[in-house]
Amino acid sequence: MAKNCLFLYVIFSIFLISCNISPEYSLNIPPPPNTAWPEDIYPDQIYGIKAVVSTKEYGGKEAKYGNDKSIYVARMSTKEEAISFFRENILPEFDSLPSNYCGIVDNQFYAKANENGKTFYGWVNNRYIFVLKGYSDKAFNELIDNFAYISRK
Repeated sequence: MAKNCLFLYVIFSIFLISCNISPEYSLNIPPPPNTAWPEDIYPDQIYGIKAVVSTKEYGGKEAKYGNDKSIYVARMSTKEEAISFFRENILPEFDSLPSNYCGIVDNQFYAKANENGKTFYGWVNNRYIFVLKGYSDKAFNELIDNFAYISRK
């Protein structure tokens, strides 16, 4: 009986550790100044590929770098408004991927989704909304390495 209890405890512990929902990246980097425009925030180019910028139909700007990666930036009046906007306008695309998560952990709102190398990662930093989309692992890693408001832990 004691062996069974120990076995269940070990399995349960492994399960809890593997279900860690905290962000995989450091997102608590100070946000851009309140006077910053999206063009001041996203990189002008990534590995020689210039940003092609468009305004999304629901607001905010998206900078695309080739066909495999993009950065979305929007600024709201408050953090609460930014989270609400994210949930209403951005989250449906995340939900379309089979593996996804959205929530607040350690007072940090973020969402992630992936499928076969395609990775979407978004978060609210104060009143700013950031979304990185990479259509391959390599493309997503290039975004992480070149965007100033996220870093590897």
